[in-house]
Amino acid sequence: TLFNGSGLAQEGALSPSALSGVLLDMARDPRVGSEFRSSLAIAGLDGTLKRRLRDAPGRLRGKTGTLDGVHGLAGYVEAQDGSLYAFAFLANGFRGGSARVKRVHDDFAQRMFEVSSDATADESRE
Repeated sequence: TLFNGSGLAQEGALSPSALSGVLLDMARDPRVGSEFRSSLAIAGLDGTLKRRLRDAPGRLRGKTGTLDGVHGLAGYVEAQDGSLYAFAFLANGFRGGSARVKRVHDDFAQRMFEVSSDATADESRE
């Protein structure tokens, strides 16, 4: 259950899986899905993702979130065939600065580009 929209309440803990589910529901809603996705920053091009994933511009749309010791990235990855994948990466209580966590999140996203392309190609062969 969401306690408030800030993410600061302990009662409002949301798992990455639940957040991904919300993103999937938003994407599938014909009334708001397209506009919602359009409102998110585009990796390599604008917003808080402008300087991230520059080698794959436009392949990821997302929202970052940062608090002291907490970093998140959630959004969508589009495969080469147009399939849409929702994701949520959340890191709490990490040490070593947010740059390290951003690199890990970006590495995961890069792998999602590769896996999503491979998975859709494999599915089309079956």
